[in-house]
Amino acid sequence: MKRNPTNRYIDDTMARIGNTVRYTASFEKYVALYDNLYSRTRLSDLYAPDKTYLMGDFTCLWLQQGEVVITINGKSQTMERKSIVIIPMQTAFKVQQVSPDTRFAFIRYSEEAIIQSIKDLGLYMNRFLPGRSDVTELSIEGFKEISTLYDDFRQGLAHKELKYLNLYARSFCDYILVFLLNAFNIDTKIKGKAISRQENVYRQFIDLLNIYANREREVQFYADKLNISPKYLSTVTQTYSGKNASEWIAEYVVGLAIEMMREKRCKIQDISTNLNFPTQSFFGRYFKRTTGLSPKQYTLKHFDKD
Repeated sequence: MKRNPTNRYIDDTMARIGNTVRYTASFEKYVALYDNLYSRTRLSDLYAPDKTYLMGDFTCLWLQQGEVVITINGKSQTMERKSIVIIPMQTAFKVQQVSPDTRFAFIRYSEEAIIQSIKDLGLYMNRFLPGRSDVTELSIEGFKEISTLYDDFRQGLAHKELKYLNLYARSFCDYILVFLLNAFNIDTKIKGKAISRQENVYRQFIDLLNIYANREREVQFYADKLNISPKYLSTVTQTYSGKNASEWIAEYVVGLAIEMMREKRCKIQDISTNLNFPTQSFFGRYFKRTTGLSPKQYTLKHFDKD
């Protein structure tokens, strides 16, 4: 059936749908859309099963059908059809299980995007963190609204010929953010709310991991950097993520190793050296203690199936 040329969006094929679509020009790293509604993309292609990710961006994920078990800051939750969840920045996120029939979509905002949208909407918030990160079931009307918004946004961004693409994309970001604020009943009238000392410690610890995890694995090192005791640091990380500081460090270091295995197919000895382990066998024991598998077993199970 021929499309109506008077549609409010330029007619085009759906070939680009399902691929990563980002703003062009200055908004290249502003926002990203992902889904498997029109392609064979799997959630595991984006987030490897049972690997903990530190979310650097603000993400909204929802399911059209199927079931997904996720962990957010140590709390396991199940997503089903018509459910939605907000995953804030600086959040520990893990995908545990995904049913074969899962149909998903999400929008990932950078910190710059969130700050800009808050300014655009005139909201008095100096940070954007919802009071909770729980899976929420949408009403039929709410689910239709977010699905329509997403489809329109996706199709519009796919058209390079569309004039004022940056303005179009930025406006849609604001529109969808308003929907999320309403869906999660997020208070937008908080002005100048101070970040607690514990939250500040947690954020600084994560920042330090990003810098030093490839060569420092002792809790004492990070506690010294923050001028606090190791016990207090572990108490803070346990409070905010459900994991103590040692667990955070171990998962982060092993995560770096896994990425080297996945992307570079590095030799185990090279990975051990790059992560500042004294010997390959020491690295192997450290890796197995965290994953339950030796580096070789992990590689055979996850990367050498073909």
